[in-house]
Amino acid sequence: MSYLQLAHNERHPDTGASTAKVIHSFGRAQDVDRDALTRLVSSISRFLTPSRLR
Repeated sequence: MSYLQLAHNERHPDTGASTAKVIHSFGRAQDVDRDALTRLVSSISRFLTPSRLR
């Protein structure tokens, strides 16, 4: 079973190890509303400059 999550890496201050911090869980990949996810990505992209999309 696969799940879709929005995550971002953070470094541990003492060890320097990178760990993923889940910001939001969208649930099971098979159950995700793909159209809603597309709209979310489009909305977020409005705040990024083209150079930041790489």
